[in-house]
Amino acid sequence: MKDENNINAREHHLYIEADPYRMKLISEAIREKMEKHMLEDDTTLSDFCYNMETSYQSYNNLSEDDWDFTKEDGKNLDSNLTEVEAKVIIQNIKSAIKKSE
Repeated sequence: MKDENNINAREHHLYIEADPYRMKLISEAIREKMEKHMLEDDTTLSDFCYNMETSYQSYNNLSEDDWDFTKEDGKNLDSNLTEVEAKVIIQNIKSAIKKSE
């Protein structure tokens, strides 16, 4: 069942639907992973992250130059994720990277 509060992003065969906070979090995590493994030239992953970021911006009515978390979501970063939430996020990241290879 589709959650009305979810947003989505797509790039080629990659697709994600998540609540805005997790969408932003996943995008940030994928970008970090790309930098760590020197995958910056992977245009599919880069464009996928960009599309996630613009979905987040649009949902939160942020300006085109505002790439940060909202203040409320920034506070969530400081709190600990549950183990289940962390596992879901990690699995989503692994799936996105695997699909782009």
